[in-house]
Amino acid sequence: MENNIIFHHPQKIDKHENALWTGEENKMDRFLMVVLILGACFAVVTWLLHRFVPRRAIKYLPAGLAVIIAVYNIILARISSGGFDALARGILAVLLFFAACFGLVTAIVLDIRNR
Repeated sequence: MENNIIFHHPQKIDKHENALWTGEENKMDRFLMVVLILGACFAVVTWLLHRFVPRRAIKYLPAGLAVIIAVYNIILARISSGGFDALARGILAVLLFFAACFGLVTAIVLDIRNR
């Protein structure tokens, strides 16, 4: 005799309801806030270098260093054995690329403004 067990599957939840229930929208809001704060920090550092260092090209240094460190983290994430270390390095690389974009845009705007 076969054992007929009926499994009760929970009712499927709409994507928006699931996102509100699990707080995934809050996670994306927090990630966006981290990106904006990091970008603002890079913009302020770029502005301070522009303001207090007489050499014109020095203001591109934060963006250049961020790109170099981001590429380094991507390479390390690709050759690592996997797991959370690779995930953390990938997220750090994405954050640094966004920060480099903020710093680069700030440096270009400062160059255009001072012509």
